[in-house]
Amino acid sequence: MKILALDTSTSRVTVALTDSETLVNQLHGGELTGAQFHGELLAGLVMQCLGDLRPDAIAVGRGPGPYTGLRVGITTAEVLAAAWEIPVVGVPTLQALAHGHIRRGGSAGVACLDVKRKEIAAQSFDAHGSMTGDPHLVHINDIDSLADQHLVGPAFITQTQVQPVVSDDSPVDAFDIALIAHHQFASGNLESSQPLYLRAPDAAEPAPRKTVL
Repeated sequence: MKILALDTSTSRVTVALTDSETLVNQLHGGELTGAQFHGELLAGLVMQCLGDLRPDAIAVGRGPGPYTGLRVGITTAEVLAAAWEIPVVGVPTLQALAHGHIRRGGSAGVACLDVKRKEIAAQSFDAHGSMTGDPHLVHINDIDSLADQHLVGPAFITQTQVQPVVSDDSPVDAFDIALIAHHQFASGNLESSQPLYLRAPDAAEPAPRKTVL
């Protein structure tokens, strides 16, 4: 099975194509500390990554992450899947960070992503890369609550107001998104591509109009 995987949960866009868990191609665009150019970068990276090949499924990182960038990746994945009439699955980005850390020889820790507004998304994982707690938000003023744990992920590359010790600050790779998706298909437990948000959206329904007497 050929899986096209992509993630736009940070300013760094990552795209990969795998075939039976073997990496065929992987490309990245943008910088973690740069502006978000997901809309400008993603389509071109997908075309370059695929070449003349057509995937059998698409996997997309579903966050957590900033709203706009996350939606670009998920919408692109869903549109391509509909056009090609292939399935699309979601992979939590924190799980992909944990998977990559274990794949590179790491051990249990806490996956961390900067979700802006002085908050970090965090989730613990075991030595096999399985998530052992729910994803939650940690304000940078409370970052000491993560002390004495192995922190993994690029959260503190972009969130520079606090600088705890980080065991592995590698960003998420679409390769890990694809590998997790392969396991989903093998087990039959397919995960939704709906975005994973840890806080309520800013937009709210308008209040009823006041009656003028």
